[in-house]
Amino acid sequence: MPDQNQNQKPDSDAEQVALSRYLVIAELCHLTPGTPEYREAMHRLLAKEWNLSGTNRTRVARQTIRDWLRRYDSAVGVASLYPKSRSDQGERRRLSVEVAEILLAIKRQQPKLSVRLVIKQARQTAGMPEDERLPETTVYRLLRDEGLMTRQPAVAYQDRRKFQFTYAGEMWLSDVLHGPRVPDDQGRRRKTI
Repeated sequence: MPDQNQNQKPDSDAEQVALSRYLVIAELCHLTPGTPEYREAMHRLLAKEWNLSGTNRTRVARQTIRDWLRRYDSAVGVASLYPKSRSDQGERRRLSVEVAEILLAIKRQQPKLSVRLVIKQARQTAGMPEDERLPETTVYRLLRDEGLMTRQPAVAYQDRRKFQFTYAGEMWLSDVLHGPRVPDDQGRRRKTI
C-alpha cells in the first residue's frame, strides 16, 4: 500500500527546503565517509556560506550535514529531505495540562503578577509537582497565548509630589550625617555631625 504522503503534492516551501539541503550534501552523497576526498569536501562545505530556504542561517554545522546525509535516500530522492512535520503541532510540549491550569488560575486571580511571581506562587501551590521545570519563557508564552499578558489600562495620572513651590529657593533642604569621633579641647572624643 503506497504511503499517503508520497501521493500528495508537497508544498513549494517544503520542496525548496529539501532542494537547498540536497544542494549542501550533493557533493558528499557519492563519497565514502572517512576518505581524504570526503574530509576535504566536508571542510569546504563547512567553510562555505549558504543561502538556505526556511532559515536565516548562512552556515551549516557538521552534525547537520551528517543528519541530512543519513536521511537522504537515493531511491526516494530529494523527497527524503523534506522537513518533518511535528506530531504535537499546536500543543505545549513542556507543560502538562494540570500545571498550565494552575499557572493560568494564579494569573487570572492576580493579573498584575509578573511571570516570575506567578511561577513562585505556583511552586507553593498544593497540586504542583515538586520536580516540575517551569522555564520563564514557556510560562510567558502560555500566559501570552491566553491573553493574560496584555498591559492593564493606565490609571488616570495622579500627582504624588510631596513638596511643590512656585519659585526656586522657596524651600531649602539639608541632610545630616554622623561622622567619625574626633578629640575636642580637653582630649575627649566627640561624635561629629
